[in-house]
Amino acid sequence: MRKYLGIGLLCLCLLALCTCGQAEPVQTIVPTTQPPATQPIKYPASYKDAPEAYKPVLDSLYHLVHCIRNDVYDDKLWTWFDAGITVPPGLAFDEDDEFRHNSIGYAIKDINNDGVPELLIMSDLPYVLSLFTLKDNEPVHLESYEHRRLGAFAADGTIYTSIYSGAGAWDLYSHELKKGASELTELTQFYYYTHFSEPPPNNINYYQVIDGEEHDISKEKFLEIQEKYENPPNPMPLTFISIEQ
Repeated sequence: MRKYLGIGLLCLCLLALCTCGQAEPVQTIVPTTQPPATQPIKYPASYKDAPEAYKPVLDSLYHLVHCIRNDVYDDKLWTWFDAGITVPPGLAFDEDDEFRHNSIGYAIKDINNDGVPELLIMSDLPYVLSLFTLKDNEPVHLESYEHRRLGAFAADGTIYTSIYSGAGAWDLYSHELKKGASELTELTQFYYYTHFSEPPPNNINYYQVIDGEEHDISKEKFLEIQEKYENPPNPMPLTFISIEQ
């Protein structure tokens, strides 16, 4: 009897040793709840002076400013493109990199007197960041502006654009929005170009483009045009409205 009992105990010990060498089964934990959703943003019920058709554009601008103001990272932060903004609006920050409240907003102005109000996304400084019009009661993006692409609006509806292209090049344009149009019409074009393969000071050429052909102009003439295009003597009056209303 003792012999059989000893054999049984030996078998149990061997079985225990074999079991200790085996890895424990991996337990799969299935989450029972979803992660908390981001709190929805409460957009203004209406935007002052803006036609209802511009609401999607202004919602995008509001979302952008909300995320920047609250230091919230959101995939929808890229909606500044929906507001026609090509780069983050650095104009909204002070020298200490602090957000300046009520610094980003818009203006409503019928720039060509055709009865269709345009939407200008802008800063309070003021700088225009993008321009929209309406076609069949839908917003149409016309142009974007930033620190290397300045847009200035004259009282007569002329839009002046000064573009620093880098690499020793500068372009000046003027445009108009014809009545009922959904795109800008170019009026004038000037530019200069630096030929780095040639020694200064005669390696910069200044041109005016007329009917697709280049015509040489003097440096003094170009600088005179540039000053007018960046600072029109008769600027269009615009009423800035903060998007944080």
